[in-house]
Amino acid sequence: MTATDLTARPATASVPAPATAPAPTSFAWSARPVTEADHDAVLDLFTESDFYFRTARPATRPQWEILALLDEDTRLLSADGRPVGLYALEAMGAEHACHYVLHLRLTSRLRTDAWASAYRELVRALRWQREVVRLAVVVHEFDDRGLTAARLAGFTEEGVLTGHVVHDGHRRGSVFLSRIWEPTS
Repeated sequence: MTATDLTARPATASVPAPATAPAPTSFAWSARPVTEADHDAVLDLFTESDFYFRTARPATRPQWEILALLDEDTRLLSADGRPVGLYALEAMGAEHACHYVLHLRLTSRLRTDAWASAYRELVRALRWQREVVRLAVVVHEFDDRGLTAARLAGFTEEGVLTGHVVHDGHRRGSVFLSRIWEPTS
């Protein structure tokens, strides 16, 4: 497994499902660093009004601000070879070794159970790559899909920072969720 491959199984050819088939819930997940060639796909993700990757207001961001949200740690997440989201892992600081914050956002075209699957695959891959004792995610209170997916993936709510984001004319907060493992070293 490479650092950008999120699955231990080999990639398989994707066959388009018939229009009447239910949406798949299991994908071959993969990720790689975002390059300039990916900017159109990334900008397309931000056209969704609820693509909350490092912002609470994706639809109001100009192109240059969206591209400024990407850094060397940002990865383009693909499902069966198609770009479906972004993620980035951030260390919580030198004083908290093995503690990380995960920024993850997927397209609304995927069902919530696929989002939970992506979380689980990311957690598995991250723990294979490095020791992780605490992994936190921050989800806006108004982001029902993000909250449901994080909870389905085993993240536990720790608390809410209230009233710091304005959404639909109301002050809203952010929910802090995490998973904790015993140290292995």
